[in-house]
Amino acid sequence: LGMPHRYGQNPSFPVPLRESIIERVRNAKYWIDEPGLDVMCYQTESHQILFHTAQALAGQLIPAQLFPNAGQDGAWHQAQGEARALTWIRKRAAGGFQQWDSHADFAHITLALSHLAELTANSELAELAAVMLDKLFFTVALNSHKGVFGSTQGRADTETLIGGRLSPMAGIAR
Repeated sequence: LGMPHRYGQNPSFPVPLRESIIERVRNAKYWIDEPGLDVMCYQTESHQILFHTAQALAGQLIPAQLFPNAGQDGAWHQAQGEARALTWIRKRAAGGFQQWDSHADFAHITLALSHLAELTANSELAELAAVMLDKLFFTVALNSHKGVFGSTQGRADTETLIGGRLSPMAGIAR
């Protein structure tokens, strides 16, 4: 979604690629309440903000087009995604993260929030996403030593326990 938002109107952007992306965006399942079987994870907070961001940006990209899976247009998806993302951000701002300082979760959250901060047309959402990124980066800075983000974590993967320099947050920590 970042690619068509940033480059989709550029004349050198390949038309078949844009059409392929739009087709996938239109047919995606953006939340657990939409029809269709899948094996996606909707329970973790990092996946939740990824879904909300995708839904908001997908709707913003093609507001007048019908999204067959939900039977709604892009404008509806944009409004749903934005509302859900705002609720998610406010909840985390008030109470922190369930899986605090998790390298994998922070990487997903950074991806979602950076796309919202840069690409959403909703100024309130963009500002709150940027503020939440500041909070997350401050946490990483406080808990990093010599470029390694290391602290207690709500969830840890093996590679982050063996060596922090291979973690998904290593580049940001450095």
